[in-house]
Amino acid sequence: MAGAMLATGTHRAPQLFRLAGEGANACVVPSARGAKAIAITRRMAELLTLAELEAALACLMVRARMEHRGMVTLNADDVKVLADAQAARLIAYPPTLCRALEKVLDTDHSVERVPDVLPWIPFFVDPWTPAGGMRNTDSRRLEELRSTLS
Repeated sequence: MAGAMLATGTHRAPQLFRLAGEGANACVVPSARGAKAIAITRRMAELLTLAELEAALACLMVRARMEHRGMVTLNADDVKVLADAQAARLIAYPPTLCRALEKVLDTDHSVERVPDVLPWIPFFVDPWTPAGGMRNTDSRRLEELRSTLS
């Protein structure tokens, strides 16, 4: 978490919670100061290396900041692509975020008990997309990240 906080300029550590479910995923609760809380599944913590996990958390922290600054008026898919690009720049090593996204997309990333009162919480990967299946947004996110590698 410290690397993600340092990269994104986050001064107050968000609360960490375990997210129910067998899939690999994480979500963030935005607040006026960025990320109020981050919830992560055990599978995601086990699947990713420390560097990949920090890259994914940095991406969520960036998205939380974007949500607070009113960028929610953008298409949600565009926000994901912009957050990926900004997080990749901030962590200074885009392949790490790219690998994290690839690993999570290649496995089950479903979650249980998503609170109905907070349907807008940004997830790292859409938890309702089947493992190995990719929405257009996911393939666009990977394509954009991969283009930064060239």
